[in-house]
Amino acid sequence: MENQTKGIPLVTIKRTYNLPEITLGTIDIDGEPFAWTLELPYRNNERDISSIPVGEYNFERYKRPSGEWTFMVNVKFRDGILFHPANLIRDLKGCIGLGKEVGKLYGSLAIIHSKIAFNEFMEKMKGYDKGRLVIEV
Repeated sequence: MENQTKGIPLVTIKRTYNLPEITLGTIDIDGEPFAWTLELPYRNNERDISSIPVGEYNFERYKRPSGEWTFMVNVKFRDGILFHPANLIRDLKGCIGLGKEVGKLYGSLAIIHSKIAFNEFMEKMKGYDKGRLVIEV
């Protein structure tokens, strides 16, 4: 499928489960279903305790201090919003975790096979330095 935004990948997150302590959704890349997402619940876009608001954003390739590459989402009044592996909600401070399936870990709702999903995401984004993110409910 051709990229919908003139050579820039379009990534869409559909938040399907908005629970008091966790937000789960699905992520599509250029309209193709890809994986599950894990986010904090929405708490007025407050740093470290909230997911980002529903809306449209740009994201760009970013090299973490560890030397690993990911993508950072440009969000007004926030910084450091990354796509990265995260199985449990405690692994997040506002970022977007990716996983292959939903399950339980240590008795808590989680996404499973997060590193695999993240590596596949990075492979799909290979050759791109930026993209467009749409978050819906």
